[in-house]
Amino acid sequence: MARPRSATARREPRPNPTRATFINMDTYEINPSKEWPPEHWSLNQKWATAAIFRANGGLNFLIECLEYIHRGGTDAAYSRSLYILLSYNVELIFEARLLLVSEQLGKDERQLRAVLKCKHNHDLELLSYKIGKDDLQGIGIVDVKSETKNDLKRYVVTMSNGDKIIVEDLECVRYDFEKYNKRRDSDFKEAERIKGEVKSLLNITYIIMEMLPKQ
Repeated sequence: MARPRSATARREPRPNPTRATFINMDTYEINPSKEWPPEHWSLNQKWATAAIFRANGGLNFLIECLEYIHRGGTDAAYSRSLYILLSYNVELIFEARLLLVSEQLGKDERQLRAVLKCKHNHDLELLSYKIGKDDLQGIGIVDVKSETKNDLKRYVVTMSNGDKIIVEDLECVRYDFEKYNKRRDSDFKEAERIKGEVKSLLNITYIIMEMLPKQ
């Protein structure tokens, strides 16, 4: 796995894993050893590391897209691609958290693969049930509910501060051409809304990074 970039900025205190701690992303740092992740970590910890750093990179890419490419309202040329990327990276966040709560499976590759490759993992509501309410609250999420709007499935992720994040269902948004006569509601401030949601999700990735073992 590629080693994350080091930084010289001050590291924020490690959060309590049972209570969400919001981290200043501008001052966060990762200072890995030469071997990353360390060989002595369990398999679930190594895989969680890979998942959460991948989600962090994907969400930062989304921020760049929203800063320089898609900067307005709903756009047929760009919006669907952003929905897919957002859904994929939220799933990675959830799976990283699930891996860290699956400590009893830490060395069993077969069981870990079964956990990750469950066909329901694209369903964020079902995935949240697998993680558990307390462990979700530890990363600042209090509820994940599916809903259908205009015959298209999506999820509403409610944060501990009351903010809501809209995540399109990954299966639905990939294959919604089958429902060519259905349309999502236009949002004239879509880019601004999604940017705020992505920043909240980025904060969750840093919270989960802090839950990784110290070297």
